[in-house]
Parts: sequence; structure tokens; C-alpha cells
Amino acid sequence: MKYLAAAIVIPAGLVLFACVYFTTPAVYSARSARGVVIHCEVLHDYPSDVSRIDITEKKSGRIVWRVTARGDKFQLHHFDLASGPNTGHLQPYSGTYRTDIPARGFFDLKPGVDYRASVCSAGWWSICRTTEFML
Repeated sequence: MKYLAAAIVIPAGLVLFACVYFTTPAVYSARSARGVVIHCEVLHDYPSDVSRIDITEKKSGRIVWRVTARGDKFQLHHFDLASGPNTGHLQPYSGTYRTDIPARGFFDLKPGVDYRASVCSAGWWSICRTTEFML
């Protein structure tokens, strides 16, 4: 009986882990002409369900920019960041968002400073994936 339970529980656990892993966004940064593009697609093609985005100074841990979903989620493929002032404007595939930090929406990114971008998925399994970048 123990072997039958193990034969059912182990594959079910692996399937559940795979579902959670592959439905959370793959977050990575790529250089662009203006600065950096933060990609957060699911399976590198589909918009991800996002509950929160944080841009943090790596050394100090200070949150430079935080965006949260209005409601459960918004869907997003990627967003651009540049050295200097940024508007904090996203182009979601669907859903809406609000800027929590800073209150006015605009924020500055300094060249030569290490930053961390965290994109948190929406839903029961809110997993945050991160990437690091420097402008």
C-alpha cells in the first residue's frame, strides 16, 4: 500500500511543481539602445500574469520603483528602463496597474549602479523572479 501511495504522490508532486514553474514568468534583462529591457514572458512568448514589479538598488536595498496590479493581476511581456528619469509607464497586454513607489510615478536610475528587477506572478503561487542589471 505504501508503494502505491508513493507511486501516486511522487508523480503528482512533480506535475504540480512543473505547472507552477512553467506558469511563472521567466525574468531576464537585455541591453537596448536606450538602456535595458526587462522581459517577463511565460515560455518566452506569452504575457505573464503580474501582481507586482519592484526595481531595487542592489547595494542599499532601497526600492526605487514599485508597481502593483489593480485587482488580481495585469499581463505584461516586457518593459523598458533607461539611465536618468523614467516615466514609470507600462504597456500591459491586459489589466491595469498603479505606481506605489514613488508616489508621483517618475523615478531616476543612475548609470554605474547595480539594480535588481523583481517580477512577482499573480495567483496562489505568487513567486517572484529576479534579474540584475546596470545602466
